[in-house]
Amino acid sequence: DRRPTLSRSDARDVYDRFARVGHPGGKDASSGYGGPAIRALLSLASFSDPNSVRIVLDFGCGQGKLPELVLNDVKHTNPNLSWRCIDQSPVMVKKAKEKRE
Repeated sequence: DRRPTLSRSDARDVYDRFARVGHPGGKDASSGYGGPAIRALLSLASFSDPNSVRIVLDFGCGQGKLPELVLNDVKHTNPNLSWRCIDQSPVMVKKAKEKRE
């Protein structure tokens, strides 16, 4: 494969820009969240059971669409569920935190 790869700092800049102005194609990866496949996978994870899941570490959280979806669904059954967001883009993490506040 001879395609060029982005350095970490270049990739971070790309995702910071996506967070600020949006994806050039009009959609990003989070546009698929909420569909039947994601809902089926989430039901297998038992997020609503406080004895099963207490902390989720989300690598590549993006703008926080997945935690928004899960935390809204389980706020009454597992109110102490803690979601920790990590992303190569600090701007994406900031957006994810803003959604939860």
